[in-house]
Amino acid sequence: MKHLKIIFLFLFFLSIMALMLPNKIYATHTAGEIITEAGGFIEQGKQGADDKIDPENLKNMSNTLYNILLVVGIVIAVIVGLILGIKFILGSVEEKAEIKAMLIPYIIGCIVVFGAFTIWQIVVILLQEM
Repeated sequence: MKHLKIIFLFLFFLSIMALMLPNKIYATHTAGEIITEAGGFIEQGKQGADDKIDPENLKNMSNTLYNILLVVGIVIAVIVGLILGIKFILGSVEEKAEIKAMLIPYIIGCIVVFGAFTIWQIVVILLQEM
């Protein structure tokens, strides 16, 4: 019975909220005007589109981003490797077992990170040849 009251209360508030919504729509444009303005917008975008993207700037930005992310990935991998190594050297037998278990995700992470950068570089080289 208690659940039934909660459901009715919920439906009551839902219906009150539905009645509070505005029921009139004031359209300021006709469908033809909207289509015409959209076509003008597309034409405006096509004008001078060839001048907007400079391949040399795109190449420089891609190389800069690649190098920054590669350095960050290397630094993080080295720091985490150092921390795991120090913990392994100074740890007890139980801690060494835990660290050995953490090495598998660490190695997989390094493979993913550096594999992604290798794939990125291969894609950039292939696209530059086209």
